[in-house]
Amino acid sequence: MSLETKHFYDFGDFRLDLTEKVLLRDGKSVPITPKVFETLQVFVEHAGRLIEKDELMQKLWQDRFVEKSNLTFNVKMLRKVLGDSASKPVFIETVPKRGYRFIAEVRHVELEEKDSPENFSASKITKPQISTRHHFSVERQGNVIAVADWQSQSEEDSIEDASVKNVPRRLPSKFAMLSFS
Repeated sequence: MSLETKHFYDFGDFRLDLTEKVLLRDGKSVPITPKVFETLQVFVEHAGRLIEKDELMQKLWQDRFVEKSNLTFNVKMLRKVLGDSASKPVFIETVPKRGYRFIAEVRHVELEEKDSPENFSASKITKPQISTRHHFSVERQGNVIAVADWQSQSEEDSIEDASVKNVPRRLPSKFAMLSFS
């Protein structure tokens, strides 16, 4: 049996699924073009950091020559998809004459999934891009799988593995139950 690691970035009501190349809002697919998806991926992978326009152009178009207006258009389309605005940004801040900064809190999540849903297990969550820490708890009884996302208040809490024994004794911040027949 092989393990497949799925990579997600969670921010606001959105989940960017890098494995499936899809943007989800509240679990529903959001239409997005491939280049706008790549733009969003660069932003969330560098959340909180100023990305200069030239650096962003290089990451998106490598050695191809394109006008800077293409970048401006992509950011405009991305803001439209996210419901963001340049004047009151929630996700993408424009730094005049320099570039852009993704300002929303972003969590990078990795889940390992074996060949079938019955063998599903959460593996680990890497250090979040901005400030919060989470633990994932996975329990299976028969063909029902419960996944809980525990938010920790202490900066010293370890988040290396989802099987961490010292999961905080609080209600989960997010909870999901999956049933497979």
